[in-house]
Amino acid sequence: MKFIDFRTSKNVSIIGLGGLHFGVFLDQKETNDLIFYAKESGINFLDTSPIYGSGNSESIIGKCIKNFRKDFFISTKVGLKKKTNKEGKFGVEVYPLTKKNIIRSVDNSLKCLLTDHIDLLQLHTYDEETDLYETLDTLYELKKSGKVINFGFCNYSNGSQVDNLVLKAEKVGIKFSSCQLHYNLIEKRAEYELIPALKKNDIMLLSHHSLARGILTGKYLPKKPIPTGSRADLSDRVSRWLLPDVLNFMQDIKELSKSINCSPTSFVISWLVNNENVSGILVGARDKSQLGQIIAGIDEKITDDRFNLIDQLILKNNLLKYTREMPLWFQEK
Repeated sequence: MKFIDFRTSKNVSIIGLGGLHFGVFLDQKETNDLIFYAKESGINFLDTSPIYGSGNSESIIGKCIKNFRKDFFISTKVGLKKKTNKEGKFGVEVYPLTKKNIIRSVDNSLKCLLTDHIDLLQLHTYDEETDLYETLDTLYELKKSGKVINFGFCNYSNGSQVDNLVLKAEKVGIKFSSCQLHYNLIEKRAEYELIPALKKNDIMLLSHHSLARGILTGKYLPKKPIPTGSRADLSDRVSRWLLPDVLNFMQDIKELSKSINCSPTSFVISWLVNNENVSGILVGARDKSQLGQIIAGIDEKITDDRFNLIDQLILKNNLLKYTREMPLWFQEK
């Protein structure tokens, strides 16, 4: 396992196990088995949210690690809440980052996680309405109280938002350690504005949707039915990505990974591990087999010529515009 350092937390695993599935696809026992398999493999970073697992993820994690809390670095979030769209499907909307909402959310997270502190609290989205100083002053209070150790943010859409956040945070006495963004082989929009802003402000990038919600595992095939029970079968946010060019690109990636004797999942994770833009990699897994392939990618090496070959495959499959301009679908109306 490789490790990264947050501002006040050392030796955090480069792989963070996401809790989105805990409480939906995995019950308490299955989650326990997966988390302790991760722990045995060197993963100590758990990433969750009050809305993950249909609202159950934090509680399931808390019960799992209550006797091993010191062994884990726990990240959770504030700023989104569940909603149901017109079709009756799951969606999210902004939960205003007011003092009242932040305190309520953090206290509830602490209760669910059975802990007295959160190692990393992330603002789950950009809030256009709430005064930013109200948000930041509240974070400062949480830091002084010891309830939160590190701060991060997610899903910002441009560099000016990052610069404004950092500038005002410094005035309040807050420093942000990380930014969680969609970043993978087919979502590289962040390279053109956000990543330069993060580097300028000394903020780590945590890649989110590292496997593009399972698309980059190669499970979806051109001109074949979507597998029953897969995420694309259950979510419009995944199925609408399955364009012919994307699926053809993945067939090329499967051949490339085969040439170096690894799975597509391991290859894609290796691309992130060897990418200078990335500090940490957040992943979702439903079982030990999936997580094992992810872990195997840590030690794979992606040479410069293979990086160049990936870029050529993106061009070959007409995906350059797609990778640059793919919408940030973290919200589903």
